[in-house]
Formats: sequence, structure tokens, C-alpha cells
Amino acid sequence: MVGLVGVAVLVILAGITELFRISNFVFHYWYIVIPILVIVWFWLLAYEFGPRPSPELRQRMHVLRRWIPFTVKKRLRPHWARITNRA
Repeated sequence: MVGLVGVAVLVILAGITELFRISNFVFHYWYIVIPILVIVWFWLLAYEFGPRPSPELRQRMHVLRRWIPFTVKKRLRPHWARITNRA
């Protein structure tokens, strides 16, 4: 039990150290990191609010989904997509 606590403390300390290393990288190379983050953010917004697939493509996707096992379906269509009925 004491060994597990020691491992947990080491993992937490390693995580804090890595967080400082990442933040140092971001602050040092902010002129590279910030534009990349903005591009990724716009790309995700375009995916979320972009045009929906055509009805023919949606029909083909549903036909294909019948042949895919349930666990793969769940990974292909995440929780937020099932709630909002997207994809």
C-alpha cells in the first residue's frame, strides 16, 4: 500500500514537472504555438457547425453502420454526436 502511494506521488510530481516544461515551451515559442492553436480551433468549429452530409451519403453511412460491431460504432460516433444527432 505504501508503495502505491509512493508511485502515485511520483506520478503527480512528474505531471507537475511536465506541466511546467510545456508551459515554458508555450511561453518561449508563443509566436508558433498560438497560431497553430487558433487554426485547430477554427478547424474544429468548422467541423462542428459545417454543412451536414447529403441525404444519399447519410443513407449509405447508415447502411454501412449495420455491418459494424456496436463497440466500433460507439467509437466512431462519440457521445456528443449521439446527443446532437450529428453524423
